[in-house]
Amino acid sequence: LNKTELEKDLGIYKSNDLKWKEHVYYAIGKANKNLSMIKKSFQFLEKKSL
Repeated sequence: LNKTELEKDLGIYKSNDLKWKEHVYYAIGKANKNLSMIKKSFQFLEKKSL
């Protein structure tokens, strides 16, 4: 078997040392991409429209 540093299982990234750092970075990146798409799709951002 090959040894890996990071594995994705059931949508969760796990590292050899069982730290959540990579999974959190992935979630933050995904959220930032979605926020960017929302910002680009509206010309004016108002509380009511969001």
